Amino acid sequence: MKKIFFALSLLAVAATASAAEFADTSVPDQMIDIGVRFGISSSNLSADIPHAGEECNFSWKRGFTAGVVMNLNIRDFFSMQPGFYFENRSYDYSTIRHDADRRALETNLGHTRRYAFSIPVLASFHFNISNAVRWDVEAGPYFSFGIGDGKDEVTAIAVSAPSNTPGRYSYITGKRDYYGDDVWQHRNFDCGVQIGTGVEVMDHYVFNISYQRGLRNVAGAHDLGWSMKNKGWNFAIGYKF
Repeated sequence: MKKIFFALSLLAVAATASAAEFADTSVPDQMIDIGVRFGISSSNLSADIPHAGEECNFSWKRGFTAGVVMNLNIRDFFSMQPGFYFENRSYDYSTIRHDADRRALETNLGHTRRYAFSIPVLASFHFNISNAVRWDVEAGPYFSFGIGDGKDEVTAIAVSAPSNTPGRYSYITGKRDYYGDDVWQHRNFDCGVQIGTGVEVMDHYVFNISYQRGLRNVAGAHDLGWSMKNKGWNFAIGYKF
């Protein structure tokens, strides 16, 4: 029995030591460090748009992101990480409206592109996988400030064939600003939640993936009951100095 108790005690001590190494609670040697991040993004929109049509679809599209981050190291396993990024984001959309009385079909195809400065403020947890590899888990709010006008390129196609009259067909292309207060436009301030994970190799090289979910209704026509909320993925590599 004593041998069994002794063996269990050794296992408990070993497990405690491993846990301490995995999540090191000691005071870090360096209280502040700075890094850079570069990557690609994939963006989309969650929307509820009354009377836009029988079908209203949104598609993920690519962009890029670049910025700097600062780690305020409170413990070796925990830091606060504010960042400042320039973002280029995009999504496509399509709507279909059918009017049986007029025997008409209308389709709109849109491609958007916007630019913004984004400021995430994340709580970042660090876990030691080995001497050379550290696993990071992070979460917190982000704040996004649109810059410029952005663009929304639209193609409108309409076909109608009313009874006893000649059929009609139209094909119109145009462009409008992404940011604004009109229908299909967007307010230039957004905020939401960001979560992410990644690895840090050899104390310098960072590989990260994160997801952003907007909590603010950014529809320019929000007073008409429109709801638009941003969402997006970021895939980044970086270097910590």
